[in-house]
Amino acid sequence: VTGHDLSVCFELIKTFMTDLKDKGCALNGKTAKISAVNLNKKEPSEIISKLQDGALIIERAGRKRKETVEKLQQYLHTTPMSVMIFITDTEQGMKHFIEKYPVMGQLFGYHINIKDYSEDELVEYAVKYAYDCEYAIDEMGQMALRTRIDEMVANENIPTMAEARNIVEDAIDRANRKNMKHFWDILLHKRYDSEDMIILREEDFLI
Repeated sequence: VTGHDLSVCFELIKTFMTDLKDKGCALNGKTAKISAVNLNKKEPSEIISKLQDGALIIERAGRKRKETVEKLQQYLHTTPMSVMIFITDTEQGMKHFIEKYPVMGQLFGYHINIKDYSEDELVEYAVKYAYDCEYAIDEMGQMALRTRIDEMVANENIPTMAEARNIVEDAIDRANRKNMKHFWDILLHKRYDSEDMIILREEDFLI
């Protein structure tokens, strides 16, 4: 699993594991996570042997040493136990890793790449997320939302969907604070749109 934000890769794997369990797959074992650097200091067989019907997530796989790769490959080809192995890294890091150790590309049958979303896609996602939470973002609010996302990009922090959700949730918190303006908006019927959605405005997105 590759992506710019490895924490998102981890969340995707957790969701995938939960979905498999819900579908009745026999995944009753433990799920462990270890960095490739720490794996280099251990025997892969000792770790994997404790994960019958479970899963091992190896982060920053591209940092595995040749000796570790060889031990991992040999153990996975010979062990009779059932275990799922996930490796994560940035797309570029994984590309270099597979080029260096082609056998690992053959060992892992699936590759999921979590792409970075454009600003337009994140704004669209945030608006939909707000709607699912029964809130509507007006035109000025959407402009303020876009400005927040633009600022992240300008600071070389590629925003994720989780960060877009956080911006909306913060705006919802601000919109729900009880103050005099909140009272007058309700009194003058300015708080809700035609679908009875609470309106998130520009000031709700300002830090």
